[in-house]
Amino acid sequence: MKINKTIIMSIFLLALVMPTVTAFAVSSPYFSGHPLTLQPGESKEIVLQIQNKAGEPVDFSARGEIVEGSEIAEFIDSPPIYELPFGTAVDTHLRVTIPKNAKPGDTWNLKVSYKTIPLKEKGGVTLGIGASANFQVKAVAPEIEIPPTGKAIAEKAT
Repeated sequence: MKINKTIIMSIFLLALVMPTVTAFAVSSPYFSGHPLTLQPGESKEIVLQIQNKAGEPVDFSARGEIVEGSEIAEFIDSPPIYELPFGTAVDTHLRVTIPKNAKPGDTWNLKVSYKTIPLKEKGGVTLGIGASANFQVKAVAPEIEIPPTGKAIAEKAT
């Protein structure tokens, strides 16, 4: 009987100190097989969305970091720290710039990571969690604009 009480008490104490389960995600319009394409020398502002919409109802902050591709990307938001009350999604803004000397077909990996910053209001054990977006950025040939000549081209029907 004493062993059963010890086991039950241990399980109860473990449940008290376990971290809260939080669902945290990043949404990106770019992914494997669907890269961001830019011409050499071109810049583009992109939006990655971070979400705190599932799991335990916990509010937290998240810090963004460019893990790969910092030579072509930077956060526009400064500092890249975002408040995420439970049930919300927040847009984060980055600027991606392809070098002017890039050649069509050059590619870069861009990995943007977000890590939670636990709020210190509650006692117990807290663990930070993270989520990331990882995709390629590809240099493409500049589009050549052909000015209209005003002449119609007719094809013979065969």
